Amino acid sequence: MAVRATGQAIATGAPSDARLEQRALQDALYQAALQGGAQVSGYSAISQSVMRSDVLVVRPDSKILGYTVLNRKTTKQKSTVTINAIVGNLSAPVVCGRRAELDIALAPPRVETSWQSPAWLENLEPHISAGVQKALAAKPGISVSATARAAAQTSNPSFDYATLTRGAAPQTKRSPATASLESFVTIKAPERRNMAEILPVSISVSLDRHHIGKSALSKVVQKEITLSKRTPFASLNASSIKSRQTVIEDIVQTVTELSQIVADERACEPLTARLTLKGEQLTLPFGRRDGLTKHHLAYTKGRDTPYELLEIITLNPNSVSLRPLDSSMRPRDLSGKTVQFMELSK
Repeated sequence: MAVRATGQAIATGAPSDARLEQRALQDALYQAALQGGAQVSGYSAISQSVMRSDVLVVRPDSKILGYTVLNRKTTKQKSTVTINAIVGNLSAPVVCGRRAELDIALAPPRVETSWQSPAWLENLEPHISAGVQKALAAKPGISVSATARAAAQTSNPSFDYATLTRGAAPQTKRSPATASLESFVTIKAPERRNMAEILPVSISVSLDRHHIGKSALSKVVQKEITLSKRTPFASLNASSIKSRQTVIEDIVQTVTELSQIVADERACEPLTARLTLKGEQLTLPFGRRDGLTKHHLAYTKGRDTPYELLEIITLNPNSVSLRPLDSSMRPRDLSGKTVQFMELSK
């Protein structure tokens, strides 16, 4: 959190008066740390049932991550220092304090079926596409578009088998920030186990992260769907057979859930990148569409302090310019350093 605090020191005639301003700064830092919370403990000294002393110990619960001096005034009798400080604890678990806007290009799902699997499972693609697109479009900040299946290596793409049998998906122009979501379903031959017919299904979903320069997010699930059970009673055998619609919905729901998981992880992913110096400004390829606001600070390991903090001075949809919170730090000294963002509570 961002806090403002004022510290003061009074001259007492002691040798420490030579560091009057430094003592006022220390007091300001202590007051700022207390605003981030405090731990209070105490003890009492009792002798022969008589209380001799009662002591309270107050310790700040937050660390000073960075500060800048707003005003200082020092005379022979008194020194006053006012600061803006960032207090907190970077070792605390990261919470999704920002949610990026995502443009997702939904690639046609790929389904591979064994020749021994039920024939009615070969037309799963439209069910999966519809389910995933509906689920992702319902999430805030996510826009979904469909992309065409890659054409076969023929002179005319219209002769591609997938195009002839399922039709061509509309072509869309992808921007560099668009992420592609791909799903792959493998259906093996049914197996007989303990008087039951089991259908092994492997489902994987991946979402690329080219915009932030990382490998794709992916999730894989192995399912075993019970198609039917044999019972000692003939009347119960028919009722123990799952309907086609139930099996299809089971597979579609799994693909949909995995797609939502990778989309949520991408939207809440910590933003980490190397600072680039352009002119006299430090820049990063993240911006408003990645969930950043003016309340976010970037931080990296410091040289003289545990951390170096940077504040946002220019916020664009897909880029951001920063400057060190410490005005004595030169931007070129931070160029090339890897930073991560945190959000201020106020």
